[in-house]
Amino acid sequence: MSNLIDAAVIVPTTGRRPILLRRALASVLAQSLRPREILVIVDAAADAVPGVAAQIAGLPCTVLAVRESRGAGAARNHGARVARTHHLCFLDDDDVWKPGYLTAVFADGPGFDLALTAFEKHNRDGVRPEKVPPETLDAGVFLVANPGLRGSNLVVTRELFWAAGGFSESLPSFNDMDFGLRLVAAQPRRYRRILTPLVEYHAHDGERLSCRGAQAIPPGIEGFLQLHGSRMDHRQEAAFRARAIDLWRVDPWAPAALERRLNQALAVGTIAAHFPGLLHAAETALIEATCRSDTEVDERQAFIDRLCEAFERDGAAPRLRSLRIVVITTDTAGSVAGLLASLQHALERSRWRASAGGPLAELLFVRNDRDPEVDDEHGATLRTWTDPRIVVAEVHVPRSSRPLSLCEARAFAFRAARERGWEPSPEAPVWSLDEDFRFEVLVPSIERGFRRIAGGALLHRLELLALRCSSSGIDALVGGNSGAAPVPALGLLRRQLFDLTSTQAPGVQTSETGRRLATWLRRRDPYYDLTTDRSEDLWMPLRAAWWRASGEWAWDEVVERLMLGLPVTRPALPSLDEMPPTAWGHLNAATVAGGNTVLLTPRVLRPEAFVQVRWGSVRSRRGDTTWCINCRKSGAMIARASIPMLHERTPRRGTPASEATVRDAVADALGVGLYETLGTLGRAEQEATKRGARRRLAAVIENLAAATAQLETPGNPFPSEPRTRLIAFLRDVAGALAGVRLDEIELSDAQNQEQSSPTAAGTSAGAGSENLVQPDEQTLT
Repeated sequence: MSNLIDAAVIVPTTGRRPILLRRALASVLAQSLRPREILVIVDAAADAVPGVAAQIAGLPCTVLAVRESRGAGAARNHGARVARTHHLCFLDDDDVWKPGYLTAVFADGPGFDLALTAFEKHNRDGVRPEKVPPETLDAGVFLVANPGLRGSNLVVTRELFWAAGGFSESLPSFNDMDFGLRLVAAQPRRYRRILTPLVEYHAHDGERLSCRGAQAIPPGIEGFLQLHGSRMDHRQEAAFRARAIDLWRVDPWAPAALERRLNQALAVGTIAAHFPGLLHAAETALIEATCRSDTEVDERQAFIDRLCEAFERDGAAPRLRSLRIVVITTDTAGSVAGLLASLQHALERSRWRASAGGPLAELLFVRNDRDPEVDDEHGATLRTWTDPRIVVAEVHVPRSSRPLSLCEARAFAFRAARERGWEPSPEAPVWSLDEDFRFEVLVPSIERGFRRIAGGALLHRLELLALRCSSSGIDALVGGNSGAAPVPALGLLRRQLFDLTSTQAPGVQTSETGRRLATWLRRRDPYYDLTTDRSEDLWMPLRAAWWRASGEWAWDEVVERLMLGLPVTRPALPSLDEMPPTAWGHLNAATVAGGNTVLLTPRVLRPEAFVQVRWGSVRSRRGDTTWCINCRKSGAMIARASIPMLHERTPRRGTPASEATVRDAVADALGVGLYETLGTLGRAEQEATKRGARRRLAAVIENLAAATAQLETPGNPFPSEPRTRLIAFLRDVAGALAGVRLDEIELSDAQNQEQSSPTAAGTSAGAGSENLVQPDEQTLT
């Protein structure tokens, strides 16, 4: 049997490493199977051929040149053009084939299109297995990393090689990942993988394209992203970036790199395709910059503004058909005007859909205000609304039923959205948003403690996430928040008092504060309720009133906020806790939900999924989480995204602080008991809910006792008079909670708490302010 195979071995070289080149060729000649051709391709002008030929004199090889130095990809392609064999085998001049390599590749004959072989890495520390070829060829893997294709372990038919277009001659590095993607697109029918490491990849002191510090790496990364970045989702590009930083200390999201990518996309007319990747990169880098410099944050935001303006001028990308927002108002003064003004500002800054004709967003306000002054104020704001970009309409909860609990109001709102014909889809999402959210983001600041910023382009982020969910089966996105934490402040009290009483707050110290802020951003929910974690790396001694634009700190106001259930330290911040860091979230399954939820399919517009329990007149909180659990139980996919809008919670008027705080704590305990029972048993059950609620109350009481003891510790910096008031308040609340027995609770269906259907009155912004539905208390059925 002949040992000759119909294959050419192609060895690209610069001619500058003669010893390594001879070693590589010796490994080819040591194979049991003999290739028909061995082609040494010099990446240089023709006059370099005699010198290389002299280096390998006596070896049965053909030496050719590419005429001018254009890189390894061009040299490989030149060899493939010259070869006249069925298969092409590639070997870099500084690597080695083990003696059984070709025998293993052709063990089952020549009936394959592509073969990849495992390889091992040789360096001064020894030898170790490096990579095993992938079981299947998948573009998603090649977008993020190289799963096992190099210039030395690849055997491919000449037909498939050219069907894939050969190696890129424009990329100075990342040729292997690029070629892998084009091989996948060419759809090889017969793929062979050899799991035994028969290729030696040698790391040495000379420059390799894959070595840290190699000059070809930064332009290769940018070129690869220009070619393939538009195919990545935001999680893939985050993983690509993390790998680039880890292996080569190159950040593809550095300001200059993003500027070059934007300019290149504009030059070749591909801004629509590259906009998602550029926006995600810039928004994540912006959040990271908050730990370093306000100036850098502002520069990152300015880039995002320019990027959005360029994208909106282009006008070639798919867009949302409509954006509909459902907002419940419940006695928060100024909330409607504040939300609308915030949305206006976001539209103006980001120029979202600026060239679109007609309204850009439609807001349905569920009027649940009991306070007459607040109700009148909200009504006046909506009646006088004139911005044609934003259509506003109203649905009124019957006055005799106000205020519905948030759980009941959410069910009421979902029912009203159904009646208006709002059917959620990725192209026409329905956004359920609380009245005290704003279209900006609270972020840390070394100079100021905290600051409010545009946070990138939240409307563009929402649009891109929604549209990308059309192919992923996601039914809803839970968006999160910044600012006020989404839990009652009693649960946060111990953690906050640790911040407030540990030591006198120093002035802002840039390096130390930056380190702590970076740790904070990498930790999910560092503010979270009932924590006993006293880790020093989480302590943030910043006296900055994040709820005020001025940041001015006043102890009397701090105590008032704590007594009214509002946090003062550790506000919620955009989280980069998951790896690799991404400002948009990893779209993992959501287990809880809140007042910032985007509905993408009709299967989650379910008023009946909201469940609550009652104890006397107290109705449970956490209704959004019961909706999340019940929807997931019925097969819906609800994912956790990051759209961290500012939660600007303010105290409601009328109820004494201690009474409101006690009611909130009981309502929250009932809600926790209920959703834990739903999650554990899959159904609402009274006794289990009572047990869970009692555990929660006991933990809150213990938390209050610890907080009180903290305040009473001698020498803490909390001023005397505010401290005395707060201690008395905490003792009153703890005593009241200790008297709560929760003996009788009642399960109730939130959507049946109000028997009347929604009544609708609508006002269309624009000329004449014509009514969408006549305000005649028409019943929606």
